[in-house]
Amino acid sequence: GVLSRNDSIRYNTVYDMTRDQHGRVWLATYYFRMAEYLPAANKVVTWDKDPYHPYGFDGNDALCVYEDRQHNIWVGTVTKGIYRFNPDHVAARFYSQNDFVPGAQQTGRVSNLFAIDSNTILVGSERGPAFYNRRTNRFTNYKGAAVYSVNKPLEMIQCGISDKSGIVWMGTNRLGMMRYDPLRKTFTCFNRYSNPPLTDDGITEIVE
Repeated sequence: GVLSRNDSIRYNTVYDMTRDQHGRVWLATYYFRMAEYLPAANKVVTWDKDPYHPYGFDGNDALCVYEDRQHNIWVGTVTKGIYRFNPDHVAARFYSQNDFVPGAQQTGRVSNLFAIDSNTILVGSERGPAFYNRRTNRFTNYKGAAVYSVNKPLEMIQCGISDKSGIVWMGTNRLGMMRYDPLRKTFTCFNRYSNPPLTDDGITEIVE
C-alpha cells in the first residue's frame, strides 16, 4: 500500500477481513483502525473518532472482524476491547475491559471473535479465552497460562472455531491448540509434547 493514495490500504497491516451479507468488505487494520473496501470505487475508507458522536467507533487499532448470525459486525481491538455495530444503524456498542468487575471482559488485545451458537461469542485474547453470553450480557473469562504439559486454558489465542458437535477449537501463536468442551467445561491441549505431537506450536488458522 501507498500512504499518500486514497485508494491504498496504507501499509500491510490488515489482520483480518470479512464480507458481510450485503457484500460490504470490512478490514481490521492495525494502524488505520476499522476500514471498508469499496470494490466499485476501488477505494478504502476508514473511521476516525468523532468527538461529537459518543456512540461511534473509537477502536484505534483493529485485529479481527466478524459478522454474527444477526448480521452485526464485531471488532476486536488492541487496547479498546470489543465493538459491535450493525451497518444499518449509526451507533456502536462498546464492551469495555476490567479485571476487577465480575462479568466484565478481561483485559488484553482481542485477536479472535467467533460465534459458538446464537447466544455465545468466543473471545480469543492474549490473556486467554473468554465466552460472552448475550442473554446475561456477561463474560466468562479464563486466564491462560504459558505451559505445555497440562490441560488448562492457554494464553495468546489467535484463532478459533466451533465444530458441528459444539466443540470449540482454539489456536495459539506459540503454545499449540486447545479443545474446549462446553458441556464438561474442560480443556484439552495439543502441542509438540502431545502424543502424537504437533509439528508446530504456532497455529494461525483452524477450519473444519
